[in-house]
Amino acid sequence: LQFPVISLVEEIQNEFSNYKFDFDSESSYTISAGISALEPGWDSKKWFRTADESLYYAKTHGRNQIKIYEKTY
Repeated sequence: LQFPVISLVEEIQNEFSNYKFDFDSESSYTISAGISALEPGWDSKKWFRTADESLYYAKTHGRNQIKIYEKTY
């Protein structure tokens, strides 16, 4: 599957990591993201749960990552 949203998330990650916050201009910050495709037969709860699982996987396997839902999590 192709996820056009990945390029958007990568752009957001890049902008965010280069942004200097007024409250802490010395530190750098990152964003991790979880992505899931809406599969046939899924309701919104299942879709959001799988995206959340992907986000949790990304957060526990490093920083500044984008993970796409896979049934193996």
